[in-house]
Amino acid sequence: MARQSLGNLEKHLFYILFISTIVVIFWFCVWELVSEVTEYIHRRYYIPKWKISIIGLIIIILCIGLFPQILKKI
Repeated sequence: MARQSLGNLEKHLFYILFISTIVVIFWFCVWELVSEVTEYIHRRYYIPKWKISIIGLIIIILCIGLFPQILKKI
């Protein structure tokens, strides 16, 4: 019986590691895309990067304020 439960643990561990890897890769890709967009806007329109970041945060806060059901999905 202990051997059977360890088999289930191994399956769950593999699933957790797999999902964690996918989430980390997804986050890295999103981070790089945002970084490239920020760099492009900075070079093209000469807007400081910190202002672009603040604008992004304001947009996210407004989206959550306008659509609070987004937080219920998380």
